[in-house]
Amino acid sequence: MAVLPMVERQRGVCCTPERRMPAERVEQLTEALKALSDPTRLEIVAILRDATEPVCVCDLTSTFDRRSAGSGPSTGFGPTFRPR
Repeated sequence: MAVLPMVERQRGVCCTPERRMPAERVEQLTEALKALSDPTRLEIVAILRDATEPVCVCDLTSTFDRRSAGSGPSTGFGPTFRPR
C-alpha cells in the first residue's frame, strides 16, 4: 500500500477529496458487501474459498445447524458448490 506524503493544511480550510471510484463500481461493491453482511454467509464464502473439492449443501447445513445456510433460490446456488 502506497504511503501518501503528509500535506500541511491550513486550519479551518477544507478541501474536497477526489472521488476515485466510479458510481457504478460503488453500487456493485455495495450489493456484494450487503450479501456478505450476514455472519453465516461470510463463513460460507470463506469455506468455499478454501475448498479443494466440491462442497455439498448438506455439509454446510450440518456445519451451521441451519436448514437454509445461505443456499436456495434467493442465493442462486444449487445443491452443490464447486470451488473455482
